[in-house]
Amino acid sequence: MGPGTGALLAAAAHWIETRRPDLWKALRITLVELSQAAQPSQRERLGDLGVQMEWLPELPQGGNLNGLIVANELLDAQPVHRLRWQDNQGWQELFVGLDTTGGFRDEHGAARHPSLLRRLEGVEAAEGQVFEVSAMLPEHLVS
Repeated sequence: MGPGTGALLAAAAHWIETRRPDLWKALRITLVELSQAAQPSQRERLGDLGVQMEWLPELPQGGNLNGLIVANELLDAQPVHRLRWQDNQGWQELFVGLDTTGGFRDEHGAARHPSLLRRLEGVEAAEGQVFEVSAMLPEHLVS
């Protein structure tokens, strides 16, 4: 998803072709690219890889996906809530505040969304450890 320049795909394709030729022969690549303008440079960089390739404007809807989705930087672009463990207070959400000079600082308070705390149930954290939790992503994705 969002293949960018195609550099990651080109490197992965080279690795698979040279180290796993059995997998390479069965491979079909689908690039999900919203930008029609980006496709020509991706096609040029990737060239003819010798496997079936197609570009789609979005992931196909319905049915089951049989394969692997590589979405480099997709997770990085998701909004997150930052939560810090305090031994004497439990989980505290970190908010952005201003210090006396107008600079940014962390301000802590109760978590705004109970779903954030549910995602951290069973997590063993050290004093002061900060976790980033997205309310928009599946519950198993916590950093």
